Amino acid sequence: MKKFNKMLFVLTFIFGFFLQQNYVAHAEELPTLKVETTTDKQEYTETDEIKYKLAISNTSEDSVVDVVVKSTLPEGLELVTQDLNVENNTITWNLDEIAPESETNLEFTAKIKTADAGEVTPPVNTEVKGDATPGAGSDKGKQEVKAGSNAAPQTGDDTNFLGYFLLLLVSMVVLVVAIRAIRQKRVPKELSYILIGGLLLSSFSAIANAEDRMVATAQNSHELTINDKKYVLKTTVEGVIESEHGTLIGNVVDAVSNTALNDASVKIYNESVLVKESVTKEDGSYEVRLKPGIYNVVVSHPNYITDSSYVSIDEANTTTFNAKLQMVGNEYSGIGTATGKVVNALTGDPVSRLKIDIRKGKNNVFGEIVETVTTNESGVYSVDLPGGNYTMHISGAGYISTSAYIISIGGQTKGNQDATISPDGLLGEEIRAVLTWGESPEDLDSHFTGPTADGGRFHVYFSKKSYSDEENEVNLDIDDTTSYGPETVTVINRINEGTYTYAIHDYTNRYDENLALSNSEATVRIYKGNSLVATYNVPLDQEGNVWRVFEIRNGDIVPINRIDTIDDWHNDDNFLPEE
Repeated sequence: MKKFNKMLFVLTFIFGFFLQQNYVAHAEELPTLKVETTTDKQEYTETDEIKYKLAISNTSEDSVVDVVVKSTLPEGLELVTQDLNVENNTITWNLDEIAPESETNLEFTAKIKTADAGEVTPPVNTEVKGDATPGAGSDKGKQEVKAGSNAAPQTGDDTNFLGYFLLLLVSMVVLVVAIRAIRQKRVPKELSYILIGGLLLSSFSAIANAEDRMVATAQNSHELTINDKKYVLKTTVEGVIESEHGTLIGNVVDAVSNTALNDASVKIYNESVLVKESVTKEDGSYEVRLKPGIYNVVVSHPNYITDSSYVSIDEANTTTFNAKLQMVGNEYSGIGTATGKVVNALTGDPVSRLKIDIRKGKNNVFGEIVETVTTNESGVYSVDLPGGNYTMHISGAGYISTSAYIISIGGQTKGNQDATISPDGLLGEEIRAVLTWGESPEDLDSHFTGPTADGGRFHVYFSKKSYSDEENEVNLDIDDTTSYGPETVTVINRINEGTYTYAIHDYTNRYDENLALSNSEATVRIYKGNSLVATYNVPLDQEGNVWRVFEIRNGDIVPINRIDTIDDWHNDDNFLPEE
């Protein structure tokens, strides 16, 4: 046993060491950034200006953020372009992000200093030196890490860089102490295994640290020959690879006029820590990449009440659409009245005696409760609140608790802020999808398709509201044609190994390709058993008349969240699975 423990410790150390080294070497083989330098023409005279163009490409599926581009002019050339960040003849650009599989172009103009430069013919020789090396060093103590080398990955942060080696040091100490203890028979084998676990944990932690802040670099040398003299423009690019991230897309509008709000500040927090900042574009939209997690999106704009929305990024490499945030102007900050009706998702009937807890902000289900009201015999609620956005948490005996968004406009009564609640009683794998939307379009239709027991496919929608065989039972419980919803599909039985699709078709605009569906404020809530398991908001700023919401693949709910256009809503082939 003594020899076994020794051998196990030695093998553990070797495994931990090579695991880190092989991981880094593998990462370094994958180019991420590329930079190409070109000039505007092939021949120049001594009085011509030389226009340089830098094409910086991100060839990966991940965003590269905090990008720094530096071009150093050779001696003999001087910069013509103004308003650039220049120091010691080096131009520096700072870019927030280069999106996956995209290109960013930068331009500047230079000229020849000497009067006797003669004719210039670019480029006589253009040499690209190393496209991208994830894992290369930061400016401090910077080193070039070539593919296949064993240099430790840099993180762009001295603390993280030091932590990487501290973890290795701790691993060595644990190893030495453990071996000495075993030699002296002072520890049982169980403790030995614990020490081995600690060694492995530190190795994996070091890998995780390297992955979290992996740096991509690219270098390029562009050469001009002038009267047999060479002028080499050197360009370097460095940025942080954001792997394992999802995309969050949102939109901000004025609550009264519904016009887009440009230049609104968007700050995104994770457990009170600011992790990302952005501003809205001219159309009021914003887009950021985030790691999977729960975030608080805080939006501010001059002359408007600062508001917030909670959002969950469930998976990497997916797009989440945040519900449109309607910002209330400061002139409407006083008390307003929000009112609406809560109806049964299966029958459309109003539900009385439901408890509604109200919290500030959109999708806020855990914060402080600011008001509590109850629906009356007609299922109607009414509440007075300061101007802003709020979340209702709705509960009652015999129903699955759910949530809905409302807004208060100071000095006004805003009605038709309706909600739905699903009866409980869903068993095991039973699924219910509930669609709600705004006033326009009037008619949105639910379409659910899936595999039949005999190998074909069925299609449940307004023309065929139910389907059943020995393996399936699916019902369209409500078909609403007069705005707001609900439209409800309940899946009672289904085949475990198969793919089902759920989509929303804009019947009102069935012959058009426009933004009506995208602007409908449609939301789909999915219930499984007696729990709300997912909520999907319609994608923003996408033209089309069909929203492909999700699929059920071998029992797993997989978001699709994409808008397309179809011309035949009766044709089953228009609702086939993605794969």
